[in-house]
Amino acid sequence: MAWDLVHGALTVFLATAPAIHAHLAGVAWLTLLALGVSVRTLRPITGAPPPSRLSHIIASMSSVAGLLLLVVGLSFDVGTITDIGAAVLIVAVSLYAIDLGRAVVHATVAHRPPQAFLAAAAVWLVVSAALGAGALLGQAWQDAYVFVALIGWLGQMVNGHLYHIGVRLLATMVRGDDDETHPGSVLPVSLSWASWALFQAATAGGAIALLVNQTKMLTIAGIIGLLGWLLMATNVGIALRKLAPTADTLAQHGTRRG
Repeated sequence: MAWDLVHGALTVFLATAPAIHAHLAGVAWLTLLALGVSVRTLRPITGAPPPSRLSHIIASMSSVAGLLLLVVGLSFDVGTITDIGAAVLIVAVSLYAIDLGRAVVHATVAHRPPQAFLAAAAVWLVVSAALGAGALLGQAWQDAYVFVALIGWLGQMVNGHLYHIGVRLLATMVRGDDDETHPGSVLPVSLSWASWALFQAATAGGAIALLVNQTKMLTIAGIIGLLGWLLMATNVGIALRKLAPTADTLAQHGTRRG
């Protein structure tokens, strides 16, 4: 980029490199990582069986194939290949979103906020795919597409895992590997739901603001998102304080070790 700013020699490359970079990072790294990790994490969060092996393989391999076609099409400016790659990617993420939604619908774990975050992530994944398709068709939706993919899909997926897997990790760090504290027993449920609502409002508001080019609305969405993060941090802080071992639990832990 610096070379191009001085000499103007790489203009053609710079026209496509950001999009290629974004999809390699967002799909090949982060989205495939989320798909792989969720095979192990959906069951403890929801209690439902993980997606079928065949469905998971199809979604994962289609994501890789679609991404490769998309990158080739963007690299050589071949619209047909780009469109085919995008179509394969849309099918892949839609299959995964269905699996994710099915796991939430059949959830048996009583702690619902993490599941709500996963459900929201599935919805935002489909919305981001639709925005990406619109961008390919000539709509000025690129900014909203990237925003929803990062904040809506990946952000809410991470939040859902933090509210369950993250709290379980804190519990074992504070109380020992044999601890079985359930996240729902130490997280104030009202704060969990409030943070969920704020995050979804921030994502929706930010996406709309980028679509209609409203800076003030985008600022408001950012403030709402910040409030969501503050609530989440407060919530986890309360959970950590509840997890702090008392004299009794330390004595019991020492007895078990003995």
